[in-house]
Amino acid sequence: MNGFFAALAAWFNKSIQRTALDAPPLMQVLCATISKLISMKKRTVIKRHKSNYPSPISFMAGEVVSVGKYDEEYPGWVWITKTDGNEGWAPVQFLEIDSNKGVATENYNAVELNTSVGETLLIEQELNEWGWAKNSLGSFGWVPLETLNICESENIYCVIYKFIPVEGREKDFEESWLAITKNIFNNCGSLGSRLHKSEDGSYFAYAQWPSKKAWEKLATFDQTKHRMYSLFSASREKSEIIFHGYVRKDFLKHSTPGA
Repeated sequence: MNGFFAALAAWFNKSIQRTALDAPPLMQVLCATISKLISMKKRTVIKRHKSNYPSPISFMAGEVVSVGKYDEEYPGWVWITKTDGNEGWAPVQFLEIDSNKGVATENYNAVELNTSVGETLLIEQELNEWGWAKNSLGSFGWVPLETLNICESENIYCVIYKFIPVEGREKDFEESWLAITKNIFNNCGSLGSRLHKSEDGSYFAYAQWPSKKAWEKLATFDQTKHRMYSLFSASREKSEIIFHGYVRKDFLKHSTPGA
């Protein structure tokens, strides 16, 4: 959603809220439903997500829980233990925390949504780098926002690399670059890349990412384990990043990867 539609949605939401104050119950429900639909965001899954928690926690407002460690990977989440012994992550915004005890201020369910690349989700709420999502089957759950394509082009992050291959090993370089790039696309949530060759023999790769943070996480991904990495490393003499930044205007015709 661009700036104009975001402002329009905000104005419409305020109008609905004002209307709902004095409206009969049925109108209040209708206004709340319209407001919720406006705030939803459609996203496409670009990296598969599978929950590691088969028994997700849940709690009701007013419930008392024990508070443990805070999440370092996703700030804003805290590990809690319920009175029945069940444990899991919860957003700090839903708790009043005092030392190692917390009182729930809202109802919460920690169920995560298992996803597949290419499916479309509706995001009802974004919180601490996760989104409460609904899939086409009507199932709900939390998903990491980094696994979704942010459709607004202003958030797309682009990186341009320059490569100088070892003389006589251009074919090895091209084949290994494609294999490594596919691996990053399938496992790291990139939006793909294009490799270009200049007249002087050097190569340039233009890569897109759903966000700057998604690209920065590439540094923690161990590419050396890939079967083609040694060939990729041996066939290039030099590599460097010559540009990285956000998309501001987009008039590029997008093709299918590999086409």
